[in-house]
Amino acid sequence: MGKLVRDKVPEIAKDKEFRKCKEDEMIILLAKKLCEEAIEFLTSLSVEELADVAEVLDTLINIYGKEKVMTIKEEKRKKRGGFSECWVLED
Repeated sequence: MGKLVRDKVPEIAKDKEFRKCKEDEMIILLAKKLCEEAIEFLTSLSVEELADVAEVLDTLINIYGKEKVMTIKEEKRKKRGGFSECWVLED
């Protein structure tokens, strides 16, 4: 299984070999890409890397269904809250 790249990269890097991912590998490739981008954000804390995380999340949300994801998100927020107050559980 190769590395997931943005949609326009095959047009830009014509000297490389690309293939369209199979439907059954798309979520796994996106999940791996999400981890990769999250680690890059963690090490840089840059808005550019955060934008990459958001792009991958947007794609996953569209696959699972935005309404479904947002409904579950709101249910969890009502029950347990969000993260805006930044509480930390000490070890």
